[in-house]
Amino acid sequence: AAGYYLIDDTSDEEGLNLLQVTKGLTIRIKTSKVPTMFKKVWNGSAWVDATDYEIGDTVPFRLVATLPKGYEGMTEYGLTFHDKMGAGLTFNNDITVKYFTPAELDSQGNPVGEGTPLATKDWRVDSGAAVEDADCTFEVVIANAKGTDSSIKGLEDGSVIVVEYTATLNEDAAIGNPGNLNTAWMSDTKGNKTPEDPVGVFTFELGITKTNADGSVELSGAVFTLEKKNAAGEWELIEEFTAEQV
Repeated sequence: AAGYYLIDDTSDEEGLNLLQVTKGLTIRIKTSKVPTMFKKVWNGSAWVDATDYEIGDTVPFRLVATLPKGYEGMTEYGLTFHDKMGAGLTFNNDITVKYFTPAELDSQGNPVGEGTPLATKDWRVDSGAAVEDADCTFEVVIANAKGTDSSIKGLEDGSVIVVEYTATLNEDAAIGNPGNLNTAWMSDTKGNKTPEDPVGVFTFELGITKTNADGSVELSGAVFTLEKKNAAGEWELIEEFTAEQV
C-alpha cells in the first residue's frame, strides 16, 4: 500500500531508512560492507610486508580475510583467495586454512593464537588450468561457507579466515631491487573483490675483498667463512671459501 515505511535492515548496523512508496515494488537491500583481505610474509619473528631470504630458503606466507558484516544472516556465501607468485618463488603446495573468531583477534584485527582448522571438505586448491584467473599460481576456494554441513556456517560477523603456505626462493630470484613480489586478493560470490596486496621477498649478492692493513694490497688466497644467524639466534656456517672463489 502507498505510504511511508521505516525499514530496519537487521543484517547491518547502518541504521534506519525511510522509504516513500507510491505503488507496489520489490526492495532489495544492498549492504555497503564488503570483505577485506591482507597478505603478509614471515621474517623470522613477525608477519611483515617485506623481508629478505637466501636462495633455497623456505618462505612462509599468510593471507588474512575478514568476513563481511551481515555474514551471520546470509544463507549462501562463497569466497576465493587468488595468489600470484613471481618467477623467483616456487609454491610448495602445503596450504592450511583456519578461522579465528572476533574474540581471537587483537585490537588491530590480527589473529592471535593457533585458530581452528577448517574441515578439508569445506575448501579446495585450484592451480594450473583450473584457476579462475589465468595469472594466478593457485586459488583457495570456499564454495559455500554457509552450506548445510559447512564447519564455518555459524561464524560471527568479523570472523577471520587465514590461509598459510610456503614457497621456496629459487635460482630465478631477482637479486636486490625490485625484489620478488607475491600478490594476493580475494573475491566473493556477492561480486566483491578486494584490492591486490603485494609482499616482497629480497635476496642480495655480497662481494668481499680482503686486503692488508692499509688497504693497498689485495691478499691472494685469503680464507673466508660465511655464516648466518638461525631462528634460535645461533650462528651457523653457510660456506667456507678462498679469495679466488669470490
